[in-house]
Amino acid sequence: MWLWTWFLNTCLSIYRYFLIKYKGHKFDHEAKISIEQKTNRQTLFNILKQNHNTKFLIDQRKKSQIDQNENIDSVEKFKKLFPKFTEYSDYKSYVDEIRNDGHTKDILSVGFPIALTNTSGTSGDPKNYPVYSLDINEPYNIAYMMTKTVPSNLFNGCKCVSLNSLSYETYTTKDKLKTYDVSAITTIAAREKQNVETILKFNQDIVPSIIFYEIKQQNDMFLFILIWTLQCKDLEVLSSTFVMALIHFLTFMEEKFDFICKHIELVRSKRFG
Repeated sequence: MWLWTWFLNTCLSIYRYFLIKYKGHKFDHEAKISIEQKTNRQTLFNILKQNHNTKFLIDQRKKSQIDQNENIDSVEKFKKLFPKFTEYSDYKSYVDEIRNDGHTKDILSVGFPIALTNTSGTSGDPKNYPVYSLDINEPYNIAYMMTKTVPSNLFNGCKCVSLNSLSYETYTTKDKLKTYDVSAITTIAAREKQNVETILKFNQDIVPSIIFYEIKQQNDMFLFILIWTLQCKDLEVLSSTFVMALIHFLTFMEEKFDFICKHIELVRSKRFG
């Protein structure tokens, strides 16, 4: 009898184990798909909203017989601008035109190269590199809760960024005495053989010099994200970034709590001692 009970309990435990694993895997999979779909839709919306007057989209409006002056305020309206099946050959002429004219900020479509960036190659001559929608998704996910937007000029001045280029990497010195995080800007700069100043070149006109200096000195991902908000007047963006800045400050205070307490005690002892 006990053997039968043990067998049933074992089977039940195995069933529960695989059921939990299955539900966890299904949840992760559905969440991943949901995030990707939401990211792609929002990316599509932001990109096309900022670039709805490019020649490619204007021509697509004519083909779709859409009012030239119609305000586009939803992803669904954007989809009307494109034929149901769009191939690279459909807008290759626009890619060539942008490449020849140097209009690197014109954005074409999603799923294919959506922009062309200028960067100097090893020979020093300017070269064009395509940027794909997938390359935007990763930094978009990282900064989603902070910015809620995708800056169209994020990739100007650097090559097409791989999916992992904006993640933090851990670096250990040769003597293994020190381990520290290499931030996103440092990672890109190292891979593209460019310095931080070159990568942030497109922000020189709008970034206060003191912030620009801090970024170059500290290579902080948080400061990099703050740059994005300087380009956006959206209240949602500013408020969410303010909250993150507050959290960032409180985290810093927590890390330096002992040091601050010692400093206060030292000041009090000098003043009242």
